[in-house]
Amino acid sequence: MFCFELTVGNVMSGSRGKCIVCGSGLGPDRITSKEMIFGTGEEFTYLQCEVCRSVQLEIIPDSLDRYYPEQYPAFRWNSFVVDRLGELVFYHGLIDRSVARTTGMSISAAIQTGAIQAFRLIPRIRWLMGVLEPRPDLKVLDVGCGSGIHLRILRLLGYRNLTGIDPFLREPLRRAGLSLIRGSVHDMKGSYDLVLLNHSLEHMSDPKEVLEQVSRLLSDNGICVVRIPVVPSYAWEKYRGSWSQLDPPRHIYVPSVDGLKRLASECGLDVVSTEFVSDDFQFWGSEQIVRGIHLLDEKSYSKNRRASGFTRSQIREFRAMSARLNAESRGDEVVIRMRRAR
Repeated sequence: MFCFELTVGNVMSGSRGKCIVCGSGLGPDRITSKEMIFGTGEEFTYLQCEVCRSVQLEIIPDSLDRYYPEQYPAFRWNSFVVDRLGELVFYHGLIDRSVARTTGMSISAAIQTGAIQAFRLIPRIRWLMGVLEPRPDLKVLDVGCGSGIHLRILRLLGYRNLTGIDPFLREPLRRAGLSLIRGSVHDMKGSYDLVLLNHSLEHMSDPKEVLEQVSRLLSDNGICVVRIPVVPSYAWEKYRGSWSQLDPPRHIYVPSVDGLKRLASECGLDVVSTEFVSDDFQFWGSEQIVRGIHLLDEKSYSKNRRASGFTRSQIREFRAMSARLNAESRGDEVVIRMRRAR
């Protein structure tokens, strides 16, 4: 067990503070990074743990609310997109049979998933398909759910016991089989068969308390799935403060795999598997930052591929290199599956 204090506002706790992941000392090197989703250019400093090599903000802003406006990407998907997929299926007629095979879902559900693929949503959830049991009553909690896009998709696929929670949620929702709640995981009670932390744990200033709560919320055979950027990685070493997954100040820290495993163990969780799943964003996103182009800029690859300046061959190479790095455990993102320790 360990104790640590977080830096909030303008005062640094201790001489150099403690690692939020493992509790060890932070090194003297200071990595400066700019806010580059909206392109405000605000500068923030990260420090790296001397032991587990995780990185974290030196100073956390007093309030993070203004960094999660309505235009924040996680809130841009809304119910209209998903609710009309059935109609869109009629026009596109796309079937993703691989998802049907993976989950045991019906072909009709797979057809709807094919429409999701047409709107480039499948890359966001394909990783999830491998951990879902094909039963409608599976009790799912999505921690840091954003607009609830993943849960809305699962509802479309037939799941009917879905809850999402997010402290920055704009539109709480209650409908048959789906609840989206504005709040914290610490507010939750009961038990869940699947707890998701999809690009959310790194946004939380209390990861130890979060994982302890997740351990309490898991059912006897429940599983927790954490998808998160990690260091060290090739992209981190290459780009440092211009690395696209650093994302200050929203990413309060970025853990190392070893540090996260240690933290999970201290929270009563056993790591079942670790899979590197980084993609081409680690390259084109970072290269854009180097060029001074923010994620939502009209010249960004995420907004206008033709205007971005990246050629198709460059993107293919980014994707091929990402696959190689994942195979070498040097990618910048992982999916870690955990169970409550027996």
